[in-house]
Amino acid sequence: MVVSAVTTTEVVRTVPTGSSTRRVAPRRRRSSRRNRRDHLVFIAFAGPNLLLIALFTYRPLFSNIYYSTLNWTLGAPVATPVGLGNYVEFFTSPDTRGVLVTTAVFTIATVGGSMVLGLLVALALNKRVRGVGFARAAVFSPFVLSGVGVGLVWLFIFDPVVGVLGYLLRAVGASSPQWFNDPTLSLVMVIIVYIWKNLGFAAVIYLAGLQSIDRDLLEAASIDGANSRRTFFSIVLPLLSPTTFFVLVTSILNSL
Repeated sequence: MVVSAVTTTEVVRTVPTGSSTRRVAPRRRRSSRRNRRDHLVFIAFAGPNLLLIALFTYRPLFSNIYYSTLNWTLGAPVATPVGLGNYVEFFTSPDTRGVLVTTAVFTIATVGGSMVLGLLVALALNKRVRGVGFARAAVFSPFVLSGVGVGLVWLFIFDPVVGVLGYLLRAVGASSPQWFNDPTLSLVMVIIVYIWKNLGFAAVIYLAGLQSIDRDLLEAASIDGANSRRTFFSIVLPLLSPTTFFVLVTSILNSL
């Protein structure tokens, strides 16, 4: 009985009329199960990241948009809706121009400084010398440090009374600048700290771009008589244009 049943099943599967649906249906079911499994795997891996992005990026973003329509002192129990009144007050205020100019100066200085110094550091780290791994880690480490910790360290450095920089200047007979009282020096101080903290990010991205350049092109340029300067500006820098664009966009967004 078992043999006859198996034989009958095989015969039915090979019959052209009406059997094609029976032969295709299991394949469709297997394909649908595979797609369902792929979807579940995608959700399992991407779900936590999407949840964190929604909680810590988009939720604060929409909350800030809502708060911008309120007349509210932080911590006060009452908030009065004002619609677009805050935006109107900002764009009609005489201080708006100064705010925008300061933001533009800060953005240009930090983005330009981070990219130029990051490229130079990446060129220096793109060497096979002893201790280069430690140097790469040391350059990138400020980028992952806490902003509060970085602020406290540099606060101690720039303090004109008990700071390290003031101590060194007094040791050579000079006085420490009043970093916290002069608006121009305060902006310079913040720019220095920001470039120091974000230099490692640009350096690591540029280092990855440098290591992806085909060595055969550099060897061919050397054989043709191109010096290091000509090779850098004619071959290396153009090939780094996608990397430069990526660093430029991310640096501008972070700086703003």
